[in-house]
Amino acid sequence: MSNGNYKANLALIEEYEYERQSFGQNYQQLSFDRVSGDSYAIADPTAKKTIRLLVLEEKAQQAQRSVRPIQRIWPSLTKEERDILEYRYFRNATYSTNKMVIAMLNLEKNRYYELRKELMRKLAIAYGLL
Repeated sequence: MSNGNYKANLALIEEYEYERQSFGQNYQQLSFDRVSGDSYAIADPTAKKTIRLLVLEEKAQQAQRSVRPIQRIWPSLTKEERDILEYRYFRNATYSTNKMVIAMLNLEKNRYYELRKELMRKLAIAYGLL
């Protein structure tokens, strides 16, 4: 899990949902696009938007496969496990090392690694790896 993927995936899912909802509201009539020089072709903004929406839908589905397992286990995580997940994996590089997270959360090194190990076990189960 690389830094920022969870939040980026959530944003992508939200973008798709917004685009999908606004699709029917923004229907446009046929128009013409200049192909080259004096040549024109009928442009279909609806078709272009449909293709964009289909591409975005596929990306959103991939993002959901990444996000859903985390959302499923979130309520079962302890506050410390949530903090580790947030600071170690969801935030920017400011707190990206174990050492920095240990200091930020004011945890003993052994306690941090016990919590992190349990968190990784829960994530592995949620993602179907165990």
